[in-house]
Amino acid sequence: MTYNSTNRNFFAGEYFLYDGMIIQVVVITQKNAIYFKPLSEVQQWSRSMVSGGEDRPINEYFTDYIANYNGLKAYVSYSKDDSNSINFVIQDNLGRYVIDGTIYHKTIEKNKAVNFTSSFLNPLTFK
Repeated sequence: MTYNSTNRNFFAGEYFLYDGMIIQVVVITQKNAIYFKPLSEVQQWSRSMVSGGEDRPINEYFTDYIANYNGLKAYVSYSKDDSNSINFVIQDNLGRYVIDGTIYHKTIEKNKAVNFTSSFLNPLTFK
C-alpha cells in the first residue's frame, strides 16, 4: 500500500503474517511528520491519549518504554488489559526515516508478542 496526499507526506506500508501475528509496518520519510519529534514527546502524547482522564496511575494499565535496538531508539507501548496489539515507533539516527508499526496478536498470546517485539526490532537497520 502506498499513500500520497496532496500535502506531500509519503507513506509506504506493509503487512506481514508471522507465527499467528500480523505485523503492520509503515515507513514515513518526511521530516515534518509528527513521528520525527523526539521519542520522549511521542511517549508523552501517547500517555495522554491512553489515560483519557483516568485517575489511577498509568502504569497499572499501560506499559511503554524507550529502548535501543541495534543502535536505534524505539518507543514501544501496549495496554495491559485484554488488548491485542503492541505499537512501536523506531527512528533512524539521522532524522530521515521513521518506522511506525503495530504487532497484532491473539489476546491470550500477549506474552509471546511482547517477547517477539524485541527480536523483531533488534535487527532493523536504515540505509
